[in-house]
Amino acid sequence: MVLAQRMRTSPDDPEPQIAATTLRGLWSSQFKSLGKHLDGARTPPQIHRAVTADVRRAAKLLDTGPTSCEGIAPTRAHIGSPVHDGRRHRAVVVLV
Repeated sequence: MVLAQRMRTSPDDPEPQIAATTLRGLWSSQFKSLGKHLDGARTPPQIHRAVTADVRRAAKLLDTGPTSCEGIAPTRAHIGSPVHDGRRHRAVVVLV
């Protein structure tokens, strides 16, 4: 409701709904990153830096879109191209 009010839209409109989903996703990324980095071997400032870096990576993906994952995942240029995964060749379809 608050996001919709700030955006001056209805809560049923897609923009506030995707914004809320995005914020929940970033929160989930932060929570998972904390679990990963709270290993007892890092200082609080090191944990803060590591978690912040993870959340910034997630936010960058939101800012730049899936094409920023070049080298991590197939992109439009690779849709339907054969991919060798070490065992067999397969076609990959990626919805971007």
